[in-house]
Amino acid sequence: MNIRMLLTFVLISAMAAFAGNQAAKAPFTIELSTDQPAVKAGSEVSIKVHLTNTSKRVLDCSGTISNLTGVDPNYVFEVRDEANSVVPLRVYEHPELATGQPVSRSLKPGESFTDEQEVSRLIDMSRPGKYSIQVARRISDDKKDGVIKSNAITVTVTP
Repeated sequence: MNIRMLLTFVLISAMAAFAGNQAAKAPFTIELSTDQPAVKAGSEVSIKVHLTNTSKRVLDCSGTISNLTGVDPNYVFEVRDEANSVVPLRVYEHPELATGQPVSRSLKPGESFTDEQEVSRLIDMSRPGKYSIQVARRISDDKKDGVIKSNAITVTVTP
């Protein structure tokens, strides 16, 4: 019985240490905030995305900002309504005609920047209600590396 308890303790300790090391390896953090937690229906919904490089390497944040949506292509936005359903993307006629503005940006270790992102240009938030917004960003171009998610914030759209 004592051997089992000892092995269980060792196994749990090893798993906790492994989980701690995995979390410590996150190369960046994303934090969301907004100056306008409540807006009228039809108004723009903008959030601030604060990205911090927590790695020991330079983080490439380059991309092409679409003139159609204006949001950073490195971010994946997830917006949910009060029923916890994913809110659909806006549909634009002829998105193939959209142009973009290349942005070349990198963050040295420990550096941060904050971008304003007009989420309502990408996601249809025209109906009154509470919306939960979260942003994710790929760790690298290798899909196996996964994503890092931000905190979730709530924006209320009033009639």
